[in-house]
Amino acid sequence: MILHYIKVQREDQTKRITKDRQMQTNLMSEERLEKKRYLRKVQDELHESQIEDALIRYACKVSPSHSIHEKENGTRTDSYVKLRDEKMRQYIKENSVELHELERKLKSAYLNRERAAQIRLEADIARKMKSEHEQASVEQEKQDHKRYEEVVQYQLEQQLEENEHKRQEAYEEFLKEKLMSVFTSCLSFLLDQEFKSQQTEWRPMEQEKMEAENRCILEFASYQQEREQAKEHLHQMLTEKIEMERQQRDEMERVHKELCQEEQVEAARHKQIEDMEKRIRQRLELQQTCQEQIAFKEMRRQAEKVKEAFRQMMMAEDDRIEQMNAQKHRMKQLEHKRAVEKLLEDRRQQYLADKEREAEERAMEQERETLHDLEHFDEDFRRNFQKRQADIFDEEGWRDDE
Repeated sequence: MILHYIKVQREDQTKRITKDRQMQTNLMSEERLEKKRYLRKVQDELHESQIEDALIRYACKVSPSHSIHEKENGTRTDSYVKLRDEKMRQYIKENSVELHELERKLKSAYLNRERAAQIRLEADIARKMKSEHEQASVEQEKQDHKRYEEVVQYQLEQQLEENEHKRQEAYEEFLKEKLMSVFTSCLSFLLDQEFKSQQTEWRPMEQEKMEAENRCILEFASYQQEREQAKEHLHQMLTEKIEMERQQRDEMERVHKELCQEEQVEAARHKQIEDMEKRIRQRLELQQTCQEQIAFKEMRRQAEKVKEAFRQMMMAEDDRIEQMNAQKHRMKQLEHKRAVEKLLEDRRQQYLADKEREAEERAMEQERETLHDLEHFDEDFRRNFQKRQADIFDEEGWRDDE
């Protein structure tokens, strides 16, 4: 009955805790969803604004050269200069590799920052829920133990009161019997005084009756002693039962602590592996970023050189184009455009080939450095790391080489 009562109380408490935790989780999920929507909206607006600013700044870098050209060639018409500048801006915007590369890097940076923020938020929520769950479990165990001790104490007191009540009733019954016996003895004595001739017979009977009464008293005392021993035995059994249950709870707590410690050791080991992977990945990303910056500077220098050559060609040809008729003018412009496009395409292909070769060399060098770093760990760690590294490559891929 005690175990059933405790079980019912524990189930009710567990249901209440589960319901409260579920409501709290739902509220946190809704708040987290609203925050993510708001952050995504703000980041999209900021991303679009930065891309527009980058395009405007890039266009402003090109426009001063045309302003100088307009001052030097004041004889040209404003409409022709505006049309030519507009076409040049459109051509640079559509064929500029560095603008596309800048846009891609901005998108990648925003995605990485959003992913990192989401991972941190989920980790905080998981830690908080785990702490609340452990605290609720400890409080529940304390309350269950306290209720169990109260129930056992109450039943023990009830049993002791019942035994005391029965003992009191038995003692009162014994007193009644004793009084009745004394009354009977007195009455018999008075009657026997009238029959003194039978005095010799009365004394043995009285002695026998006294002995019988003494035997009754001894039997009652023995009965009381047995009841006290039974009560003491019951109390000892309950005490031993409580002690055994306490030892079982202590053993369960010890096993639970050992499991928690093992989980903490395993988590620390996983964290060590993740930190190692993070350091290696950061070093690879840093090397790749440096190489990309060098390549980007070289590409920008080549592009500026090509633009300058193109501008010089355009300025040199403008004088001759004005002296040609309309048909020759259009044909000459087309030839120059094709020549410039071919030159830009050749340089772009050369840059891509150089970048691909550098990526292969960089991958080989990074692989050698990774293997050298892994030599400081045991065989199990190296196998786990290689497996996790293969999973990372399968999921994400080499995005920079795409």
